Amino acid sequence: MVQLFYLSNPKLCLNCNQPIEYKKRNNKFCKQSCAATLNNKLRGNRSEETKLKISISSRGKFWSEERKNKVRKKLVRYSLETRICKHCKIEFQVKSNSKNKYCSISCGKNNWRYKDATTRSYNEIEFSRLCKLYFNTVLDNEKMFNGWDADVIIPELKIAVLWNGNYHIKKIGNTHSLKQVQSRDKIKINEILKYGFIPVIIKDYGSKNYKFVESKFNEFISLVKNGLVSPQSYTL
Repeated sequence: MVQLFYLSNPKLCLNCNQPIEYKKRNNKFCKQSCAATLNNKLRGNRSEETKLKISISSRGKFWSEERKNKVRKKLVRYSLETRICKHCKIEFQVKSNSKNKYCSISCGKNNWRYKDATTRSYNEIEFSRLCKLYFNTVLDNEKMFNGWDADVIIPELKIAVLWNGNYHIKKIGNTHSLKQVQSRDKIKINEILKYGFIPVIIKDYGSKNYKFVESKFNEFISLVKNGLVSPQSYTL
């Protein structure tokens, strides 16, 4: 069970961002070459930083304040800080003066393709708005199910709606693991059922489209009126 849970959300290599296999889960890298690559990069940055620090400590007392400030600026340029990738949410190190928000080129380049995995889409927001006009209480993205959330939750009916875009349905890009995403979805559905809620999965294959949202909302209302049976999940 522990291994299954790990496979649904594996640790990623700090260098190449690929999943680390279960038996190596305590490692920071998927293979030795990745460890060497990242360590060499960091060692290069540290050596420049060390040189500047030595210069300041040994000869700095003879420098003018202007020269000291120039060296301090260089020191900041070479120092590293830890950030969290805006796309994949893993930690990475970058020079302090860098404006980079992504751990790799692929994360930055393909981030727009993963928008529905990290932010709420127009269609999901509109569906939630229609639900709020119809039901007394509607919650958005509340982590109510053992740390898992649902996109739209209707407590009075004990319904949890999962608005699944293409990120959950088909493979998008080389770094996207559809199997991993769908494994996580299964775990989430099981947790929702354990809490006595009924999962309703709405598949959204397209882009911004109010008519599509309206049609799915009408299907959803029809489903609710006909009566949902627990414990099971429904797909629209």
